[in-house]
Amino acid sequence: MVDDPFTITVKDNGATRSDGGGKAFCCFLPVLSPHPGESRTIMVLPAQPAGDALEAALRSALAQGLAWFWLKGLKTAAQVQAADVCMRVVEAQAGLPQDHLKLLISPCDTACGSLDLMRICRASPRLVAVIWDAAASRAALASPAGDSRPLQSGPIPATGLARDMALIAAAAAGLPIYEAPDEPSLPDASEAETLRFAQACTAAREAGLHGKLAIHPWQARLTTEIFGVEKAEVDG
Repeated sequence: MVDDPFTITVKDNGATRSDGGGKAFCCFLPVLSPHPGESRTIMVLPAQPAGDALEAALRSALAQGLAWFWLKGLKTAAQVQAADVCMRVVEAQAGLPQDHLKLLISPCDTACGSLDLMRICRASPRLVAVIWDAAASRAALASPAGDSRPLQSGPIPATGLARDMALIAAAAAGLPIYEAPDEPSLPDASEAETLRFAQACTAAREAGLHGKLAIHPWQARLTTEIFGVEKAEVDG
């Protein structure tokens, strides 16, 4: 789970920059960024109880011109609803239209979130996308809370089930679903790393995902090639 908010930049043209010294990601979002060169900056926030701290973070983000937020570590739909209420308050205070602030969610970061997928994906009208984070899901499902033993090696069947359920829940809610970035990864791609990442993107697309977040420009170029949509699909 993310302990502190950090800012990422999402670009569909392969360029990447950092706003705020956190982590810089670039990605191809054919549904959310339909125009070439369009970028979105997204603040990643841990799921937390609504309150003054969240409202202060939202006001600070607005002051930086940010309006999109990735809520991680979700356990219940109530957490999304609480964030939605805080956003309504901040929007009203800033004189902004309702649902100006947008949410992306990764509900399979926790076992509880995986069991509440349908309600989480319908918890707010400001939801714009679901993020599938295989590493977070694997960590959540591999070891019970408080178990200090190493994570189970090899594939965990429940992780595949969680992804499939996330795909179903996202489709039922009318939301696109994107795969989270791979970490760690190499800034300069070797032939083997390029092949591995391309295979991961292809597998994600064949599974029904709409895109994949990337950390480096070479990864963004591959996601564009593999997840790219024809102009007619975007305009239509």
